[in-house]
Formats: sequence, structure tokens, C-alpha cells
Amino acid sequence: MEGIPVFETNVYKRHSNVIFAALILLSVGIMVSLAFNNSVWFDEAYSTFMARQSYWGIIEQNLTDVHPPLYYFVLKLVTSLFGYHLFVMKLVSIAGVTATMVLGATRVRRLFGDRTGFWFILLLLCGPCMLSECAVMVRMYSWAMFFVTASGLLAYEIYTAASKPKWVLFVLASVAGMYTHTYALIAIGFVYLFLLIAMIRSQRRQLLKWLIAAAAAFLLYSPWFFVLLRQIGMVSGNYWISPLSLSSFVEYAKFLFMPGKLSGQPMAVKALVVLATALLALFTAAFAVWCVRGAVGKKRKADQAALLALGVFLLPAVLGVGFSLLVRPVFIARYLLPAIGLFWLFVAMGAARIRKKAWTAAFLCCVLLAGGLSYYQTFQDEYFTQTDEAVSYLKEAVSQEDVFITNLLQLGEQGGPLMYYFPDQESWCYQDGEFFRHYTNGGGTDEPVEQSEIDGVTGRFWYLCDPEKEPQTEWFEERGYTVTKERRTGIDLYSFDVYGISKES
Repeated sequence: MEGIPVFETNVYKRHSNVIFAALILLSVGIMVSLAFNNSVWFDEAYSTFMARQSYWGIIEQNLTDVHPPLYYFVLKLVTSLFGYHLFVMKLVSIAGVTATMVLGATRVRRLFGDRTGFWFILLLLCGPCMLSECAVMVRMYSWAMFFVTASGLLAYEIYTAASKPKWVLFVLASVAGMYTHTYALIAIGFVYLFLLIAMIRSQRRQLLKWLIAAAAAFLLYSPWFFVLLRQIGMVSGNYWISPLSLSSFVEYAKFLFMPGKLSGQPMAVKALVVLATALLALFTAAFAVWCVRGAVGKKRKADQAALLALGVFLLPAVLGVGFSLLVRPVFIARYLLPAIGLFWLFVAMGAARIRKKAWTAAFLCCVLLAGGLSYYQTFQDEYFTQTDEAVSYLKEAVSQEDVFITNLLQLGEQGGPLMYYFPDQESWCYQDGEFFRHYTNGGGTDEPVEQSEIDGVTGRFWYLCDPEKEPQTEWFEERGYTVTKERRTGIDLYSFDVYGISKES
């Protein structure tokens, strides 16, 4: 018997839906187990900040951001209904991954078979970066992944058997993706392009429906289109992403295939990480070559479908890298996430082709190994932080009239972690003797703090200083302040030395 034997048994055939439901529920339980913490870094803190705004306030804030507003609207709605809690917000992200898994148990199975559906769900759980970057991060990536994946699957369904409900769902899913992330918009643009090419080649009677769908999608997106143009102009002038180098491409590969970090790990764990990374990358590359041969030489439709899924994943990255090299850096590894569902679909279609039990078992072990290592690393990152200790210490030490200053700009930036943990406390960014309420190194406008406000502080300054930088305390010392180093601690990604700065009486 070839492949995965369980798919050939009568028990499976009678209870396949129950088995897939159990697989999804198990996956949800694993993801939820990582959500019981209170540690956020800047991007997550910014999401929580947006959830506190009014719906119109979200739009106003997004005018100086680079992301569309749909995710923030959803986060606002959910927290209004169920409470402003980090756990609730993490569940929103988990729901996006879960919804994509449901696509695997329904549309993927119907289009490509049960084996592909099984591997797709397993890869959404165990794929490197899925738990840490999609499932429990308070950001829009899991829902961007869902909408892009749904758009791709619906486009393929329309190509194979078009119907009016499918066209409607296709437009709605694609527009939702466009309003969720800019790289989702680009990926969905390629979905429309590939569907158009397919219609021109073999289904020209469907071209009018494609035109209507494209026009409807553009019309529904048009309210945000001009904001997008403004954001592109803003990014072209200045942006926070560093210039690309060879190491950037290494980071992209590590992001996709490496489950966890090597630094600080025992040699045995490092060996397992390297093994899992190498096997996943090697299999993906080999299957891509196989699909090119099958799609071009033998015209196999299954290989063509797999390549289209891979193309929708890769081409937005190619555009992002190209723009980064020619104009301004605008691409980081995390921007692979909106279309990563189609990447895992491609890998799942390859895994489903494996028919030898030994090779199937080897690939399954590799995926489970990657998943186990990813879970271990994510668990460490989520629960073994200094955040609770640091926040507790600062809440006891800091008075209402005190002010935070920091040269860790993402820590003290508007919408950053300090604003999340201390929403009623004044916090400023501090650099080279200058104070900013809203500091940005790309995109927005710096908002300096007036000298009268600095002089008017009646309490202490709490200087949270990057331990890798020399503390810039001369400004205070020259004005008669006393500077005392208190301790070293940290919040999520940010370690810092705490200095108490007070006026001499």
C-alpha cells in the first residue's frame, strides 16, 4: 500500500470529516496554548493602540501608516464585544489561521484530494514561522493569508467550474484581502492576472464575467486606492526598512524553512534545526523543478495549478525586492506571510504526490520536527520574558507625574509598548538631547516635545536606555538633575537599563 495508509481504510472513508475536524481542533488547542501571556513588541502594541481608537480614528491613523484598515476594524469590533484583553486579540489571529485550515478541510480537499488537505493543515500548524508570526502575533497576517488563499482557491474553482456564487465570493474575498495588507493586494492582483490569462487561453466566454469581477473589486477598493497612492509616495521618500543585502535573502530563506533560532541552543538542537531546514528546502526545490517539467513538457494540469500557487507567493516578493533595489527598501521577510498559505498549498500538493511509505514517513517526521521546534521556540519567546517583572517594577516605582524617556525608539514611540502597559503615563523618545512625542525614521512626521513641557515636569524622568548604547545623560546633568542607575530589565524584545533622573531639591 502506497502513500499514507490511513486514507485507504474504511474507517477513514466513513469518518473523514470527523478526522479533519479533530485535526483542526487539535491545531487550535496548540495555538491557544501559546496565547496566555502579556508580552508585546512594537507592532503588536501598535495593533492594541489602534483597537483603542474610534473607527474614524483608525482611518486617520492609517493615513500615516502603510497598512489598510480592515484588520484594525475587526480588532476594534472584537475588543468592543469581548473586552480589551491581549488574549482576545491573540484569538483574532488564531481565528485567521483556523479559517485557513477550514479551507484545507473543505475547498482544498474538494479540488486536490484528502492527502493534500491533510498536508496543507499540518503545514499551516508546523511550518516554520507559522506559530510565531501568524498564529499568536497581534497583527493582520493570518487574515491576509486567509483572504489570499481563499482568493486563489476560488479563482481555480472558477476556472474549472464557474458559477455566480463563486464569482461573488471571489470578489468579496479578494477585496477583503486588499483592505487587509498591501502585499495581499499585490498577491491578489496576480491571482486576477493568472485567471485572466487562463480565460483568454481556454474560456473566452468567461472574459466578460472576469471584467465585471475586476471592475467590482476595483470599485469596492477605490475609496482606499488614493490613500494607497499617498502611502506609496510617502514610502518612496523615506521608510524604516534597511537596504537589502545578501544577508536579506538568507533571512527570507531562514524565515520560510528554519524552525527556531540557533543561537544559544544545544548542539543536538542545532543539528535538528539544520536537518529540518535542509530537508524542507530541498523537498520544495525538487518539487518546483518537477512541476516545471510536468507543466511545460507534459502539460499536467495538477503541476500547472501547483506552479500558479507558487507564482502568486513568489511574484509579490520579486516586486518588493525589485522596488527595494531600485527605489527604496520596502520588503522584509514578514511580508511573505500574506501569500504563504498558497506556498504551503504548493508544498502540500508535492507531499501528496509521495507514494512510498518510507518517503512519506520521512517527510512527516521532518514536518513534525519543524513544528515541534517551532512550538518550543515560540513557547520560549512568549512565556520566558522579563516583561511581567519589568512592568511590575516600573508600576511600583513610577508616579503619575513622572515621565518615561527612552532611546529605544520603538519602545517609547506613539502606540508602542510603553503606551500599552502605561496608557496614562507620559512617554517620550529621547535622542541626542532632543525629545519627541512621536518619533519616526520613515513615513510620518516627527512631533518634538516643547521645552516648556520638559521644564514643567514635576516628577522624575525614567530613562530606559538601550544597554548597547552609552546613556546620554549630559543634557540633564548640565541642568542640575541627579542621574541614578537603578537596574537592567526588559519588555519583550527590548532590554534596557533603567535610570532615575530627578531634579536636585
